[in-house]
Amino acid sequence: LTFTTNEPVRDLEAEDLEIEGLANLSVRSLNDEKKTQWEATGVVDEDLVVCSVGCGGGGGSSTAAFSITVLDNAGNRGSPRKSTSDDSLVLLDVKAPEIVGTPTLITSNSNSSRAKYEDTLTLKFNFSEAVASPTVTLAGDSDTLQLSSNTEKTEWTAVYTVKEDEEEREATYSISYQDAAGNAGAALVDAAPANPIRIDTTPPSLSGIKLSSDNQHNTSLAKATETVTLSFTSSEKINDPDVKILGESPYVEGLGGGTNWTARYVVESGDDLGTLSPDQLSGVTLWL
Repeated sequence: LTFTTNEPVRDLEAEDLEIEGLANLSVRSLNDEKKTQWEATGVVDEDLVVCSVGCGGGGGSSTAAFSITVLDNAGNRGSPRKSTSDDSLVLLDVKAPEIVGTPTLITSNSNSSRAKYEDTLTLKFNFSEAVASPTVTLAGDSDTLQLSSNTEKTEWTAVYTVKEDEEEREATYSISYQDAAGNAGAALVDAAPANPIRIDTTPPSLSGIKLSSDNQHNTSLAKATETVTLSFTSSEKINDPDVKILGESPYVEGLGGGTNWTARYVVESGDDLGTLSPDQLSGVTLWL
């Protein structure tokens, strides 16, 4: 705090100067002979800062209210001065911002626990006060994130788009932040959502594809009313696959935790198409 008197004044005593929220106050003359230009300094003390009305909205802060009283060399006491000449002020902010509630992480995939190539992961989080530019890492990425906020800088959204052929892993996030005064909040590091989301960019594959019938004489032949069975194994757990045999949708059953599958088709009259092999099927389509 700097100020100028209209005449020389005596050296100020501690009781002549009060600045709210500051400890270890000291005053010195900037022109020792004239004693008309002065500077007061102090250190912000958290215990001395008085919260303004509401207290939480501004982050636990107050202005550095002050009062200065001076004596001239004849002992005349001036009226206390409590305002600046240019309406300047300093906001004392000693409370760190906080993350309000628990951040939410969701995927655009229809399966709420998976994210594939070109799917988006959306992280939403709120602060107790304005935070200009938090540092966010989502799914290990901080460079390609789309980061946005509301006007008040208290509600934030980070969006990550899954890249092609990237490493499969569980999606986690990290958030570090500070307010305008530089008070750092408690960071979240490699946090995981309550419902895990796995980044999965590898298409499933099929193996062990076998085709047979229940013909008692030859399992490579089938007549009307007999059953043709197609069995196959997927490289990972999949949803119900779309299977067509001779253009028809057979009964499909999954075994082994969604990796072992069996499709059964009952032969009808008129299905005399000769040898039926996996290559002659209408197709096996997988829906993830």
